[in-house]
Amino acid sequence: ITSANATTFIVGQAGTFTVTSIGVPSAALALSGCTLPAGVTIVDNGNGTATLAGIPGPGTANTYACTLTASNGIPPNATQAFTLTVANAPSTTTLTSSLNPSVFGQAVTFTATVVPAPPGSGTPTGTVNFLDGATNIGSGTLNGSGVATFATGTLSVATHPITAQYAGDVNFGPSTSSIVNQVVNQASQTITFTSTAPVGAAVGGTTYTVTATASSGLTVALSIDASAASVCSLAGSTVSFIGVGNCVIDANQAGDANYTPAPQVQQSFTVGKGSQTITFTSTAPAGAAVGGSTYTVTATASSGLTVALAIDASSASVCSLSGSTVSFVGAGNCVIDANQAGNANYNAAPQAQQSFIVGKGSQTITFTSTAPANAVVAGPTYTVTATASSGLPVTFTIDATATSVCSIAGSTVSFTAAGTCVIDANQAGDANWNAAPQAAQSFTVSKNNQTITFSSTAPVGAVVAGPTYTVTATASSGLTVAFSIDASAASVCSIAGSTVSFIGAGTCVIEANQAGDANYNAAPQVQQSFAVGKGSQTITFSTTAPVGAAVGGPTYTVTATATSGLAVTFTIDASASS
Repeated sequence: ITSANATTFIVGQAGTFTVTSIGVPSAALALSGCTLPAGVTIVDNGNGTATLAGIPGPGTANTYACTLTASNGIPPNATQAFTLTVANAPSTTTLTSSLNPSVFGQAVTFTATVVPAPPGSGTPTGTVNFLDGATNIGSGTLNGSGVATFATGTLSVATHPITAQYAGDVNFGPSTSSIVNQVVNQASQTITFTSTAPVGAAVGGTTYTVTATASSGLTVALSIDASAASVCSLAGSTVSFIGVGNCVIDANQAGDANYTPAPQVQQSFTVGKGSQTITFTSTAPAGAAVGGSTYTVTATASSGLTVALAIDASSASVCSLSGSTVSFVGAGNCVIDANQAGNANYNAAPQAQQSFIVGKGSQTITFTSTAPANAVVAGPTYTVTATASSGLPVTFTIDATATSVCSIAGSTVSFTAAGTCVIDANQAGDANWNAAPQAAQSFTVSKNNQTITFSSTAPVGAVVAGPTYTVTATASSGLTVAFSIDASAASVCSIAGSTVSFIGAGTCVIEANQAGDANYNAAPQVQQSFAVGKGSQTITFSTTAPVGAAVGGPTYTVTATATSGLAVTFTIDASASS
């Protein structure tokens, strides 16, 4: 077999291939080992040639591996491996754009038309893929006219090299269009506020959530216009109202690669004075009492302005205020008024009050005088003083256990006996103060010293057996003075009670003593001394002179006494010696 071992036919197009061989006699040619595509046959021409011819039918594109055999009756037969390739008909694809240039977001329709390459006929079917460079951006199905379309509005701003690629079908082979450079320019955009400006906006009032959209779908940037910086503020999308005036919100969108910047739009509205309320931030005391712990009161205004605190007129006698410190001066209901007068941005706040009960205060007593360290019976008095924490006057009494030791008159304490003096201090309270716990001050009262003073004047001219002397003396304690004659004067004078008699010439010494008692120490002895002179005496005959005495008659016993008691001596007077 001398002809080529392969040939190619086109689907739908007439094809012819002549198989040739040499040999004597001429060989008969036959094809085996394959099934020829529909529309193609092989005919032996009887002269050592055969004709392979026909129009391959639809769907027959393939590679057919066959065997050609040439036989002329003289072995061996000649064979040849023969390949018939049936190829689809070539196609031509053209591409057009509905809008070029376009802007971002505009829909552009790309149209691909696929036709058979000459001299082919028929209408290609199947799918066309549309590519942006190497990226498949969509596909379309060929219609009965061999036309496929693809519409898109998502091309970014750029120049896009668009091609249409036909994949082929059972009859037609693939083809790719020329590049269409699709120019996409930036699109313009507008901003629209989607939230309604508030009516009745007020300083410190309910915030406003502002929203706006850009036709591009890009995020809108919101800000407060510089002209309104003192009127409102913005955090995220939340607008707060900080001052009276016109609030202006600016909305901007700066654009991006696909969109030009949007024209700024503004939303403005009036912000009026805000209402404010006052809240006490300190808790009213539960056990307030006159003179007790002070209370620090605090309150805030919702405006943030300073709150003015004052004591309500109804409570002026109950509590007082200095700065934020409340003091309790009387029992009753303490009412604290809180006010905020407002300013350019806030109306005055309604007055708020905090009230609580103030009970009677507890009071204590403190002695302000120091107890005497050396108190003695009948010694210097002691002026006692004490104060009550309430400022009320303190009353003093001598405790029942000490009434025999000391006494009090007003605030003057006198000492009447040795022992422990206990002074009780009391304050009975009043409408604002409870009675104070009794306070006591105690101290020791010791025995006092005493002295003796003669209150009678020693006699001048005392003589033995003369007039007696009544001696008197007093002790500073008031106790009775005891008198005695000093041993040295026992022969000179004697005493009975307070009567001193003179029994001998010499110095009479009288001793005065006071031995003390439970309250007084013994007094130092004192003496009174004076001279006692000799006494005058007279003699008295105690016998009667005889009547009728005669010489040599009875004797006469004469007797006489001296007033001194001394013995009387008798003698015959010289005139009568005879």
